[in-house]
Amino acid sequence: MHRLARLPLSAMLLIGLSVLACLPCRADREVIAEPAVITPGQTVKLRWYFTGTKVVVSGGRFGAGQVVTGKTLVTDTPKVTTTYRFDVYYTVTKPAETGEIRSQALHQHYSVTALVDTSPPDHFKQYVGTRGWKIDYLAAWHCDVSTPDNGSKSLLFFQKEFDSVERMAVAILPAAENTPDKIIAKALLDAPARYNNLAFEPTTSFKFDGLDASTATFSGDDDSHPGVRTTSLLYAIVFDGRAYVLSVRTRASNFLLRRSHLEHMLKSFVLPRNASEYPPTDDTRRRTRRI
Repeated sequence: MHRLARLPLSAMLLIGLSVLACLPCRADREVIAEPAVITPGQTVKLRWYFTGTKVVVSGGRFGAGQVVTGKTLVTDTPKVTTTYRFDVYYTVTKPAETGEIRSQALHQHYSVTALVDTSPPDHFKQYVGTRGWKIDYLAAWHCDVSTPDNGSKSLLFFQKEFDSVERMAVAILPAAENTPDKIIAKALLDAPARYNNLAFEPTTSFKFDGLDASTATFSGDDDSHPGVRTTSLLYAIVFDGRAYVLSVRTRASNFLLRRSHLEHMLKSFVLPRNASEYPPTDDTRRRTRRI
């Protein structure tokens, strides 16, 4: 059995996780790119929230600079990731000690980056668990089983190589009386055991295939990858007495570009529907013998 199978439950929940500390492409909360990530051929909107006597935007189709004074929105269709710079010129007036009103010319600049995803289309394979659950994972990855899904707990990794920075994990454990929110809270509470310099996003509730579910994000420096900060998404779903904890992670610097690819895998998860069709597990056999 893989050495990770001996880890405590709290560690099982956290392995393979780290989460989001990234905001949309917004610089100084004054200019944003919408959407934050596009593919070649798509249009990005550059929207800003400042005024000036003269505003000049440069980068992309705007080249060395075009005057956009009076506007608050322009668009572009970049083929590669592009940074746009906004130079803002304005004048302030204030009284001098002599009582005169003096004017002062000022210059400020802002920038925002439109991320363009030029990666090739993804190809996926499907994994079918012992109890009938299913999930897609990247075709270039393989499944590493730390704890087989034939007892009360299970832990599986989907990754290109052992302990990859980018990977997906599926942890399954008895739900007991825990709700998805409580399960997420437990994982986040134990995060410092594996990560440093943590940053958390609020936990939110949503519906997954009609069931109550929770999602959370956190980012941190993973102890097993010195110098690498990772970002992950975490889902928790409770079904038929079992908690399914799904997570994906990648480099924090690459998260916005990779997010849609990673979310596809999480959203592909299919719950088992007929418990009577599950193969008997060791835990099931023990309960049957006691009855």
